[in-house]
Amino acid sequence: MRCAKDAKLPSIRVKPSYHWAVRKTLLVTALYLCVVALHSTAIAWVESRAACLAGTPLYDLAHEAMRAGSVPFSWIPHIPVNGIILALTVLMIGLLVRDERRLVLIRRFFLFHGVMATMRAILVNVTILPTADPACSGRVVADPDLGARALGLTLSAIGIPLEWHGIGFAGNSCCDMIISGHTAMVVALVGMIFMMSEIRWLRLAVSVAAGLALFGLLNPVYHYMVDVLVTVVIGWQLVRHYEQHPWRWLETR
Repeated sequence: MRCAKDAKLPSIRVKPSYHWAVRKTLLVTALYLCVVALHSTAIAWVESRAACLAGTPLYDLAHEAMRAGSVPFSWIPHIPVNGIILALTVLMIGLLVRDERRLVLIRRFFLFHGVMATMRAILVNVTILPTADPACSGRVVADPDLGARALGLTLSAIGIPLEWHGIGFAGNSCCDMIISGHTAMVVALVGMIFMMSEIRWLRLAVSVAAGLALFGLLNPVYHYMVDVLVTVVIGWQLVRHYEQHPWRWLETR
Protein backbone atom coordinates (compact mmCIF):
# COMPACT_ATOMS: atom_id res chain seq x y z
CA MET A 1 0.00 0.00 0.00
CA ARG A 2 1.44 3.36 -1.01
CA CYS A 3 1.68 6.21 1.46
CA ALA A 4 -0.38 9.28 0.61
CA LYS A 5 1.61 12.31 -0.47
CA ASP A 6 1.50 15.55 1.46
CA ALA A 7 -0.64 17.73 -0.81
CA LYS A 8 0.66 20.96 0.67
CA LEU A 9 4.34 20.04 0.71
CA PRO A 10 5.03 17.49 -2.07
CA SER A 11 8.79 17.77 -1.64
CA ILE A 12 8.70 15.86 1.68
CA ARG A 13 9.36 12.16 1.15
CA VAL A 14 11.00 10.81 4.29
CA LYS A 15 10.57 11.45 7.98
CA PRO A 16 13.79 11.24 10.00
CA SER A 17 13.64 11.67 13.74
CA TYR A 18 12.22 14.81 15.29
CA HIS A 19 15.57 15.46 16.98
CA TRP A 20 17.32 15.54 13.60
CA ALA A 21 14.72 18.00 12.32
CA VAL A 22 15.38 20.26 15.31
CA ARG A 23 19.15 20.06 14.80
CA LYS A 24 18.75 20.89 11.13
CA THR A 25 16.60 23.90 12.01
CA LEU A 26 19.15 25.10 14.57
CA LEU A 27 21.90 24.79 11.96
CA VAL A 28 19.90 26.86 9.46
CA THR A 29 19.18 29.40 12.21
CA ALA A 30 22.89 29.72 13.02
CA LEU A 31 23.74 30.23 9.34
CA TYR A 32 20.98 32.83 9.07
CA LEU A 33 22.34 34.77 12.06
CA CYS A 34 25.79 34.76 10.42
CA VAL A 35 24.24 36.23 7.28
CA VAL A 36 22.49 38.90 9.37
CA ALA A 37 25.80 39.82 11.03
CA LEU A 38 27.63 40.07 7.67
CA HIS A 39 24.73 42.08 6.26
CA SER A 40 24.91 44.54 9.18
CA THR A 41 28.65 44.91 8.67
CA ALA A 42 28.07 45.74 5.00
CA ILE A 43 25.46 48.35 5.94
CA ALA A 44 27.79 49.94 8.50
CA TRP A 45 30.57 50.01 5.90
CA VAL A 46 28.49 51.81 3.28
CA GLU A 47 27.55 54.47 5.86
CA SER A 48 31.22 55.46 6.05
CA ARG A 49 31.42 56.27 2.35
CA ALA A 50 31.36 59.91 1.28
CA ALA A 51 29.22 59.08 -1.75
CA CYS A 52 26.47 58.06 0.66
CA LEU A 53 26.40 60.95 3.11
CA ALA A 54 27.68 63.89 1.08
CA GLY A 55 25.99 63.25 -2.26
CA THR A 56 23.01 65.15 -3.66
CA PRO A 57 19.75 63.16 -3.32
CA LEU A 58 18.42 61.79 -6.60
CA TYR A 59 15.15 62.90 -8.15
CA ASP A 60 12.29 60.64 -7.08
CA LEU A 61 8.69 60.98 -8.23
CA ALA A 62 7.21 59.88 -4.90
CA HIS A 63 9.45 62.19 -2.86
CA GLU A 64 8.62 65.20 -5.00
CA ALA A 65 4.88 64.45 -4.93
CA MET A 66 4.98 64.01 -1.14
CA ARG A 67 6.73 67.34 -0.64
CA ALA A 68 4.20 69.01 -2.95
CA GLY A 69 1.35 67.62 -0.85
CA SER A 70 -0.18 65.65 -3.71
CA VAL A 71 -2.73 63.01 -2.69
CA PRO A 72 -2.18 60.12 -2.05
CA PHE A 73 1.58 60.73 -1.65
CA SER A 74 0.91 63.26 1.11
CA TRP A 75 -0.31 60.33 3.25
CA ILE A 76 3.08 58.57 3.15
CA PRO A 77 4.56 60.14 6.35
CA HIS A 78 1.54 58.97 8.34
CA ILE A 79 1.75 55.28 7.41
CA PRO A 80 3.05 53.16 10.35
CA VAL A 81 5.42 51.00 8.30
CA ASN A 82 7.13 49.32 11.24
CA GLY A 83 3.79 48.69 12.95
CA ILE A 84 2.43 46.93 9.86
CA ILE A 85 5.56 44.79 9.56
CA LEU A 86 5.26 43.88 13.24
CA ALA A 87 1.61 42.87 12.76
CA LEU A 88 2.51 40.68 9.76
CA THR A 89 5.32 39.10 11.78
CA VAL A 90 2.97 38.27 14.66
CA LEU A 91 0.47 36.78 12.20
CA MET A 92 3.16 34.64 10.59
CA ILE A 93 4.34 33.37 13.97
CA GLY A 94 0.75 32.57 14.96
CA LEU A 95 0.26 30.53 11.80
CA LEU A 96 3.61 28.80 12.31
CA VAL A 97 2.69 27.67 15.81
CA ARG A 98 -0.46 25.99 14.50
CA ASP A 99 1.17 24.37 11.44
CA GLU A 100 2.59 20.87 11.81
CA ARG A 101 5.26 21.77 9.22
CA ARG A 102 6.57 24.57 11.45
CA LEU A 103 10.23 23.50 11.42
CA VAL A 104 10.29 23.25 7.63
CA LEU A 105 8.55 26.61 7.32
CA ILE A 106 10.99 28.29 9.70
CA ARG A 107 13.85 27.07 7.52
CA ARG A 108 12.05 28.39 4.44
CA PHE A 109 11.68 31.84 5.96
CA PHE A 110 15.33 31.99 6.94
CA LEU A 111 16.29 30.94 3.40
CA PHE A 112 14.09 33.59 1.75
CA HIS A 113 15.19 36.44 3.97
CA GLY A 114 18.81 35.25 4.13
CA VAL A 115 19.16 35.22 0.34
CA MET A 116 17.64 38.70 0.11
CA ALA A 117 19.92 40.00 2.88
CA THR A 118 22.97 38.60 1.09
CA MET A 119 21.95 40.26 -2.18
CA ARG A 120 21.34 43.51 -0.32
CA ALA A 121 24.75 43.45 1.39
CA ILE A 122 26.43 43.13 -2.00
CA LEU A 123 24.29 45.56 -4.00
CA VAL A 124 24.37 48.46 -1.52
CA ASN A 125 28.16 48.44 -1.68
CA VAL A 126 28.76 47.98 -5.40
CA THR A 127 26.48 50.90 -6.29
CA ILE A 128 26.11 53.59 -3.62
CA LEU A 129 23.15 55.94 -3.95
CA PRO A 130 23.19 59.24 -2.02
CA THR A 131 20.84 59.21 0.93
CA ALA A 132 17.52 61.01 0.63
CA ASP A 133 17.06 61.16 4.41
CA PRO A 134 17.86 64.65 5.78
CA ALA A 135 18.82 63.08 9.12
CA CYS A 136 21.66 61.21 7.39
CA SER A 137 23.16 64.21 5.60
CA GLY A 138 26.60 64.95 6.96
CA ARG A 139 26.66 61.99 9.37
CA VAL A 140 30.19 60.69 9.80
CA VAL A 141 30.84 57.06 10.73
CA ALA A 142 34.51 56.79 11.62
CA ASP A 143 36.36 53.51 11.05
CA PRO A 144 36.69 52.75 14.80
CA ASP A 145 32.89 53.00 15.09
CA LEU A 146 32.14 50.51 12.32
CA GLY A 147 32.34 47.44 14.55
CA ALA A 148 29.99 48.89 17.16
CA ARG A 149 27.58 50.12 14.48
CA ALA A 150 27.55 46.68 12.81
CA LEU A 151 26.96 44.89 16.12
CA GLY A 152 24.23 47.34 17.08
CA LEU A 153 22.48 46.84 13.73
CA THR A 154 22.73 43.06 14.14
CA LEU A 155 21.17 43.11 17.60
CA SER A 156 18.42 45.45 16.41
CA ALA A 157 17.76 43.19 13.40
CA ILE A 158 17.08 40.19 15.66
CA GLY A 159 14.68 42.19 17.83
CA ILE A 160 16.90 43.65 20.58
CA PRO A 161 16.36 47.45 20.52
CA LEU A 162 19.15 50.00 20.98
CA GLU A 163 17.63 51.07 24.30
CA TRP A 164 18.49 47.62 25.67
CA HIS A 165 22.01 47.05 24.36
CA GLY A 166 23.29 50.65 23.91
CA ILE A 167 25.79 49.59 21.23
CA GLY A 168 26.38 51.89 18.28
CA PHE A 169 24.12 54.91 17.84
CA ALA A 170 20.49 55.69 17.14
CA GLY A 171 19.03 56.53 13.75
CA ASN A 172 17.98 54.78 10.57
CA SER A 173 20.67 53.15 8.49
CA CYS A 174 21.71 55.36 5.58
CA CYS A 175 22.34 54.59 1.89
CA ASP A 176 21.20 50.96 2.16
CA MET A 177 19.08 51.56 -0.91
CA ILE A 178 18.99 48.86 -3.58
CA ILE A 179 17.64 46.55 -2.41
CA SER A 180 15.24 47.59 0.39
CA GLY A 181 15.54 45.61 3.63
CA HIS A 182 12.04 46.55 4.81
CA THR A 183 10.59 45.48 1.47
CA ALA A 184 12.50 42.19 1.55
CA MET A 185 10.99 41.47 4.97
CA VAL A 186 7.46 42.35 3.78
CA VAL A 187 7.79 40.07 0.73
CA ALA A 188 9.17 37.18 2.83
CA LEU A 189 6.36 37.54 5.39
CA VAL A 190 3.63 37.68 2.75
CA GLY A 191 5.11 34.70 0.92
CA MET A 192 5.19 32.64 4.11
CA ILE A 193 1.65 33.61 5.14
CA PHE A 194 0.32 32.68 1.70
CA MET A 195 2.07 29.30 1.96
CA MET A 196 0.39 28.60 5.30
CA SER A 197 -3.11 29.89 4.65
CA GLU A 198 -5.50 29.72 1.71
CA ILE A 199 -8.24 31.73 3.44
CA ARG A 200 -9.25 34.36 0.89
CA TRP A 201 -10.20 37.16 3.27
CA LEU A 202 -6.96 36.70 5.20
CA ARG A 203 -4.88 36.82 2.04
CA LEU A 204 -6.75 39.93 0.92
CA ALA A 205 -6.18 41.66 4.28
CA VAL A 206 -2.48 40.72 4.23
CA SER A 207 -2.13 41.99 0.66
CA VAL A 208 -3.73 45.32 1.55
CA ALA A 209 -1.54 45.71 4.65
CA ALA A 210 1.59 44.82 2.69
CA GLY A 211 0.69 47.25 -0.09
CA LEU A 212 0.18 50.00 2.48
CA ALA A 213 3.57 49.26 4.06
CA LEU A 214 5.30 49.32 0.68
CA PHE A 215 3.65 52.64 -0.14
CA GLY A 216 4.86 54.01 3.20
CA LEU A 217 8.42 52.96 2.33
CA LEU A 218 8.45 55.59 -0.43
CA ASN A 219 9.14 58.14 2.33
CA PRO A 220 12.59 59.80 1.89
CA VAL A 221 13.58 58.57 5.35
CA TYR A 222 13.34 55.04 3.96
CA HIS A 223 13.83 54.57 0.22
CA TYR A 224 13.63 55.72 -3.34
CA MET A 225 10.77 54.28 -5.38
CA VAL A 226 13.13 52.17 -7.49
CA ASP A 227 14.45 50.43 -4.35
CA VAL A 228 11.00 49.21 -3.39
CA LEU A 229 9.92 48.20 -6.89
CA VAL A 230 13.11 46.23 -7.63
CA THR A 231 12.94 44.43 -4.28
CA VAL A 232 9.31 43.42 -4.77
CA VAL A 233 10.09 41.90 -8.18
CA ILE A 234 13.22 40.05 -7.02
CA GLY A 235 11.69 38.87 -3.74
CA TRP A 236 8.43 37.60 -5.16
CA GLN A 237 10.23 35.80 -8.00
CA LEU A 238 12.42 34.11 -5.38
CA VAL A 239 9.36 32.91 -3.45
CA ARG A 240 7.59 31.68 -6.59
CA HIS A 241 10.72 29.94 -7.89
CA TYR A 242 11.21 28.11 -4.60
CA GLU A 243 7.60 26.91 -4.59
CA GLN A 244 8.21 25.27 -7.97
CA HIS A 245 11.74 24.04 -7.24
CA PRO A 246 12.04 23.37 -3.48
CA TRP A 247 15.36 22.39 -1.94
CA ARG A 248 14.96 18.78 -0.82
CA TRP A 249 17.41 18.98 2.09
CA LEU A 250 15.64 22.01 3.49
CA GLU A 251 12.18 20.53 3.04
CA THR A 252 12.83 17.06 4.48
CA ARG A 253 11.66 16.88 8.07
